[in-house]
Amino acid sequence: MNGLLERASGIIPWLVTQKLSIRQLNFNLRLEYFSTADMVVAGKYDEIDPSILRFPLAPVTDKEIGGFEGALFQSKCAVHIDDVLNGITSYQADGPWDAAGISHILAFGQYWSDEQRKCSIVAAGFSGKVHGNSVVPRLTSSDSGKKRILDLVRSVSFPQGTCFLAVKSL
Repeated sequence: MNGLLERASGIIPWLVTQKLSIRQLNFNLRLEYFSTADMVVAGKYDEIDPSILRFPLAPVTDKEIGGFEGALFQSKCAVHIDDVLNGITSYQADGPWDAAGISHILAFGQYWSDEQRKCSIVAAGFSGKVHGNSVVPRLTSSDSGKKRILDLVRSVSFPQGTCFLAVKSL
C-alpha cells in the first residue's frame, strides 16, 4: 500500500454491505475556501469540467470550519447510487457518517491528491443537474495517473472499485 493508506494509522477494514467495504482512514478535511472556484484553483487539477463551477458551495458553518474526519468506501461490484448512500448512512461506527458533498471532495482533492490516481473518488452526497442529467463530482486520473481530473459524472451506477468519500464532523 502507498499514499494515503500508507500514511493512515490503524487501517481497519469493515464489511458495510455486500456491495461496499470501508477502510477507516485517519485523515481530516478542513474547509478553508468559500467558493467553488477558489477550491478548484487550490486543487491544481490538470483537467476540469467547467460545469462544476456552476454549482455554488453551501455556506460554511462554524461547525464545518472545525473540520471533518473522512473515510473511503469502495465498491466490491457495480453499485447503484442508492446502495452507496444507504451503505454510508447505515454505517454508524464511531458516530454517524454522511456521503461527502462538493466542498468535501474539493478539500480532499486539494490535500490528498495522490488518492485519485489509485481509484475514482465520488461525492455521492451532492447531486446537480447538467443537461437534465443528475451528476455528482468525481476525482479521477488519466494517462496512467499522470493527469488529475475533476469532472461530473451521471449519478446512477458506478463500476466495481469506485471509491466514495464519506465524512463525519469532528
